[in-house]
Amino acid sequence: MVLKAQTQVVAGTIYTFEILFGESECKKGQIDLSNLSSANCQLKPNGSRALYKVSLLEKPWQNYEQFNVEKLRDVSAGEEL
Repeated sequence: MVLKAQTQVVAGTIYTFEILFGESECKKGQIDLSNLSSANCQLKPNGSRALYKVSLLEKPWQNYEQFNVEKLRDVSAGEEL
């Protein structure tokens, strides 16, 4: 679940997302990735969850992409974001 998204134009474009990752009810390979959504693959009620910051620096004229992933914190099962 994407909680926040923003862009910044520098010598390229930086896309930044805050994303909630969590343990789901789905088994690996059970659902085709192109059809994966929160509607057909629910989070486990007491499963582990964590908040991550994902950034992408893109310079299309140089065919350049750089991803950075940073874990911000664990999220308790009942916590609202």
